[in-house]
Amino acid sequence: MLFIDEIDSFIKPRDGNVHSLDRDLTNVMLTETVGLRGSKVILVAATNFLDALDGAGKRSGRFDYQIEIPAPDLPARIALLWRSIAEELGDGFAQQEPVTALARRWEGFSAARLTALGGQLREMHRNGKFTGPVTFEIGMKAMRLLQGRKGRLPEDVKNISDSRQSL
Repeated sequence: MLFIDEIDSFIKPRDGNVHSLDRDLTNVMLTETVGLRGSKVILVAATNFLDALDGAGKRSGRFDYQIEIPAPDLPARIALLWRSIAEELGDGFAQQEPVTALARRWEGFSAARLTALGGQLREMHRNGKFTGPVTFEIGMKAMRLLQGRKGRLPEDVKNISDSRQSL
């Protein structure tokens, strides 16, 4: 089995003003996808941007099945948050009202993002940021910390404002 994550970066639309390398890569990927038919290789691909794929990559014959995995609905979000909090902190930290309020607030969030909340809460609890059950405010603070992590610089990298001072 061959899994290609973010297939949309390999099979870009060829119409309009497209870079020749993107067009060439799309052509090669589409040709090779068809070439796998009848082989022992099973090709599985994933994308968050189905509309960003070239039309030929979506038509019948390229992939046998298209499976959409939507964002979790409210009951699923509640279950994911409850489990994440309970596994990381214990059952006493998960309370029905705040967990439900957080689940309502985070409509459209992925299962991965929701389940990551427990680890962030564990870290906050370990650092003394809160002691009792998880409240709506604590959950929101934890999610803001999770979302902000992508933009953080590694510890040894100077902030841009520090660089200006040394000029």
